[in-house]
Amino acid sequence: MRTQLLCTFTKRNRFYETVDIILACNDIVFDKVYVFQNEKDYHQLICTYNVEYDEDAIQEVPDTISLHRKKNTNTLYTINALLLVRVRLGSVARIINRIIAHRVRSR
Repeated sequence: MRTQLLCTFTKRNRFYETVDIILACNDIVFDKVYVFQNEKDYHQLICTYNVEYDEDAIQEVPDTISLHRKKNTNTLYTINALLLVRVRLGSVARIINRIIAHRVRSR
């Protein structure tokens, strides 16, 4: 099975709505969505999750990009939208220190 790591940007007041959209549009691999909080903007959240590879997966959920993960350093990065990630997240390294794991129950 080939998987794809996706990242969806949302605001704290739209978190549950965003998770519902993510679940409706994708089959989440490992039944987990990891939620990061932007250290500079308390209201900005970043949801990351793995799905089975599908070229259309990103288009179904608004404000979503594809990510890659370097396993030995647990670094998240993207090739096509590196500038967008830097602008929207500030410093990825600082945000990773504030991981909140949110277990998504299977429907």
